[in-house]
Amino acid sequence: MATALPAAPAFACSMDWSPIRQRVYEIRRDPELIRVRGTFVLEEVRGEPLRPGWLRDAHLIGHIVTRTGRIYPTVHPARNVLLEEEITCFIGTYMLPQADGPGIFYLRRDQQDGRHEILHMDAVRRADRFRTRG
Repeated sequence: MATALPAAPAFACSMDWSPIRQRVYEIRRDPELIRVRGTFVLEEVRGEPLRPGWLRDAHLIGHIVTRTGRIYPTVHPARNVLLEEEITCFIGTYMLPQADGPGIFYLRRDQQDGRHEILHMDAVRRADRFRTRG
């Protein structure tokens, strides 16, 4: 038997995508970043608990494994990505991994606490366009 679910409230917003596109363009062409093709593995989510299941200023801790088995320990901010009501207009602009999966990852060379920060993630199909490791 099917149960009817209440409809989610509709939200409308408009945004200027040009700064986002420009930032992604700069990241993809930055020679100082490490470009890695591999699979992201989520290890832990850290942040300030607000209520059960909800965090503020979260950081996703994980690692990227390449085809050759090399491991890059990583971290990236999720800010309020887990607080959907606060980011309705911005959910489409979050271009970092939130779960295990393959991709092309752009990492800072310098490490903090032994981990590279992930700045951007592209789908694997982009691998032919950019030089990547792995």
